[in-house]
Amino acid sequence: MNSPPAICRARAGARVARSPPALRQRRDRQVQRDRCAGRDPRPTRPPTADKSVKTDSQRTALTWSIPRQAAPDQVPHMSENGNMEPVEQRSDSRSTFIAATPAQVFAAMNNPVRVARWWGPDGFKNTIHQFDFQPGGTWLLTMHGPDGKDYPNESRFTRIVPSKLFEIEHLSGHHFILSIELKPVEQGTQINWRQTFDTVAEYEPLSQFVAGANQQNLQRLAAEVLGSRDVDAA
Repeated sequence: MNSPPAICRARAGARVARSPPALRQRRDRQVQRDRCAGRDPRPTRPPTADKSVKTDSQRTALTWSIPRQAAPDQVPHMSENGNMEPVEQRSDSRSTFIAATPAQVFAAMNNPVRVARWWGPDGFKNTIHQFDFQPGGTWLLTMHGPDGKDYPNESRFTRIVPSKLFEIEHLSGHHFILSIELKPVEQGTQINWRQTFDTVAEYEPLSQFVAGANQQNLQRLAAEVLGSRDVDAA
């Protein structure tokens, strides 16, 4: 085999002189040799997967690393001492049955006029200022307590699935996620209600009040749904 032309040796030498690190010297020298020998100096890359192929193995390879975003109230929270706190230990969860379809229940949840009639514990009334019923939308209201005090509230709708799910993030005062899930069952709808706080330490002092308030809220929702259903049937 003929030796590389003198100009190639000269270029290689000059390039080495300008590149002090040993690793770069070896790399540049090899690139120059390849060029002088007529070879492509670029590294060979493995062929790109054909995303149009729909085999199970390729689909798995292309999607396994895409993280699935969990609902905010399903994410374990790290307390100040570094421990992961399970959702169940910082949530009030309860369920009830309403003899109406999920669509009928949801109709009482997406209408601000109707929401104002049932939202909150017994004795509370509501003035709704803004009700942007879509994911990311703002919900502003003032709750008027039976003690005559006003309680401004700000929330953000996080997840909405018609006739299936209503979820908000409460931003003013205590921070929590409230998720109301509707499941069709025989002769009606099962409602799963869960209010999740950030930490166990924040939830525990409020747990008894929250439990009673949420139960009353569910009862008021049921009364609103059944009352409207009876009116519609008449």
